[in-house]
Amino acid sequence: GKRVDGNIARRTGAVATVTPGAARNAIQAANMDNTGMYRDATGKKVLVVDGYNIVSKPIGFQPHDVAQVQDATRAVQNMIAQNQLRKPEISAKWAQGVFEKEAEKVQYECYAIKCWNESNPVEPIHINFANILQRVRAMREDREHGWQRLHLRKYAPQCDAG
Repeated sequence: GKRVDGNIARRTGAVATVTPGAARNAIQAANMDNTGMYRDATGKKVLVVDGYNIVSKPIGFQPHDVAQVQDATRAVQNMIAQNQLRKPEISAKWAQGVFEKEAEKVQYECYAIKCWNESNPVEPIHINFANILQRVRAMREDREHGWQRLHLRKYAPQCDAG
């Protein structure tokens, strides 16, 4: 991938990827010295660095400021990932409760949303009821006459018998 793209000797190139950690740290320190900033793996600026950060990086120390920023970023990304996993799970169970006409399942999922939102006020879950209804409609269709058959008919290759 990196060799084909021509990304061989740059900071995130093929050479930097396969080198030992000490060499990667030296490459990162040289980049920090040239640019005056610490960059993440995608090349985006994390923060401005000083001489201490540049000197400590090649000997294996992660600058404290960089570590704090990366820890905070990781925490936010983890929260977003958990939200993205939990929301469809709740939606699926809610739709299943509506489909099976079991009010207890629906109430349980409403309670699950309430609990999630109380413990995660920064990243609350908002369920789109139209999405729930779409899931229920899909559950009600039988496979022979429902969306799957239409989908197959639309995208299957045409055969000419003749």
